[in-house]
Amino acid sequence: MLTYPSKQPRKNYQGRSFKNQDLTGQDFSFADIRGADFTGANLTGAKFNYALAGLTKSQIIIIYIEEFNPPNPPFERGA
Repeated sequence: MLTYPSKQPRKNYQGRSFKNQDLTGQDFSFADIRGADFTGANLTGAKFNYALAGLTKSQIIIIYIEEFNPPNPPFERGA
């Protein structure tokens, strides 16, 4: 596992929406971008070196709950 080499805290962009924004040349290196939404964003030349990416803890919990607790099956008529 890679460790964060700086004593400075990571920039926290967890769950932030960057939808349709122009992020040309932005530096997200070493930032926490878990759960961030870059849908439609212009990321030309953007840097993501050593950025933390993926799902947030709350997103993981929601997926787990939905996966292992499926809704009740519909009632059968005429039974």
